[in-house]
Amino acid sequence: MEIGIPKELYDNHEIYILSSEMINGEIRTVVRNVTEKVEIGRSNEDSYEILKGLYGMNKIIIDGFEIIQDGCEVYVINE
Repeated sequence: MEIGIPKELYDNHEIYILSSEMINGEIRTVVRNVTEKVEIGRSNEDSYEILKGLYGMNKIIIDGFEIIQDGCEVYVINE
């Protein structure tokens, strides 16, 4: 299965995913910037193909970049 990402997210270094991590003995949801970990392939007018670094099960954040940063805890209210 091919995964595509909007060019704007990659070009602005804003590929953030939700990550479940253990914090103070509890599983919490945090944001991780994975822009540097992805490898892009083919592209079209609007998006890049992701060859490595993202998987179909990753939940990608597509909005709200002005209020998040790598490692901050988030609460998901709408999936």
